[in-house]
Amino acid sequence: MLDVGTGSGVLALAALARGVRRATAVDTDPDAIRVARANAALNGFHTRLQLIVGDAASVRGRWPVVLANVLPAPLIEMAPALVQRVGHGGRLVLSGVPDSIAADVERVYRRLGMRQLQADVRGGWSALLFAPSW
Repeated sequence: MLDVGTGSGVLALAALARGVRRATAVDTDPDAIRVARANAALNGFHTRLQLIVGDAASVRGRWPVVLANVLPAPLIEMAPALVQRVGHGGRLVLSGVPDSIAADVERVYRRLGMRQLQADVRGGWSALLFAPSW
């Protein structure tokens, strides 16, 4: 799985704890990568988590699951790169989206060939699940 905007690494670490064999996590903040590295070591996942300073465009390849828990403006800005990282039959999960603008974010990803499978709203925040249309 690919965790974009990893912050503390919690989403990647949770995926590893749930059985994902390897994860790659990226963040533009070097301090976030240091924290994620420390958290991976504390939880015994340091050999299974690759950490990269950068963004979705900084990595190559495709993943079966791509997660991005960042603010809406960056989600929209990096939409083309995120869509390119989703493998055939893969899933893209976007969170950190205020419900009031979730439709705007959804529209951008639909234009890039993604189809929305699900939207969960809790406390005014949305998590959007997409799959490639191709």
